Amino acid sequence: MSQPYYVLEIKDAAGQAERHEVSEPGVMLGRSTKRAQILVNDAKASGAHAELRFQGGKLAVTEVMYNPPAFGV
Repeated sequence: MSQPYYVLEIKDAAGQAERHEVSEPGVMLGRSTKRAQILVNDAKASGAHAELRFQGGKLAVTEVMYNPPAFGV
């Protein structure tokens, strides 16, 4: 039996929506292509901003807000 899919819809300030099908119990949202499975194009979001975890049909959101130090110019 495969895991159920969840659909996450993220809307930007203009109301444009992106839909993401999620088949894992936990995913990371953020701007980093190395740390996040779902990318968020928002300067206010950190590289690894929040973890979404689906358990028992409920969604738990944990703020992570990881911003690595910047090196160079």
